[in-house]
Amino acid sequence: MAFTQSPNKGINNDNIYTFWSTEENPTEQDIQGGTAPTSRSPENDAKCKNDSFLAI
Repeated sequence: MAFTQSPNKGINNDNIYTFWSTEENPTEQDIQGGTAPTSRSPENDAKCKNDSFLAI
């Protein structure tokens, strides 16, 4: 564990504070930008095991 100032630290520089909008063939923008969660629900969660999303 190390402190970092960039949120893109997951698999393939995945943004850990956003989730992918799709499980199949996510674009680089989706991986590094993603979708910000609006609530804690299945619709606002990681879409697959490679989506490095921290729970809110």
